Amino acid sequence: MQFAPLGDSAVMITLGDTIDERTHRLVRAASTRIRGDPPPGFVDLVPAFVSIVVHYDPSAAARRGDATPHECVVSFLRERLASLDVEELGAPRVVEIPVCYGGDVGPDLDDVARTHGLTADEVIELHSVAE
Repeated sequence: MQFAPLGDSAVMITLGDTIDERTHRLVRAASTRIRGDPPPGFVDLVPAFVSIVVHYDPSAAARRGDATPHECVVSFLRERLASLDVEELGAPRVVEIPVCYGGDVGPDLDDVARTHGLTADEVIELHSVAE
């Protein structure tokens, strides 16, 4: 696990160097852990393929002696993530994407249906049933 500053109000945590299932699970588990117990001054969390960026308010970050806000946030995160378990996954997030089919907003619907030997309604059903 590597920690690096990202400007003056964020830290990037790199959890791997390849896009694979283990790294994906680490990113998800770390995200769940940080959201459940965020550092003082926490603003937002942005997960990516092999990393997480934690945004924080430097003026609200806990201070220890002469340590900078970045050093304090990194120290907090290191402690919280030290015993990270890849099985500690939160429920996956469901993102609903509004979709319009056919007409002016989907002029290719009939072409897609015809190409695959389906009706327009069958294409819509196949596309919209999955989660």
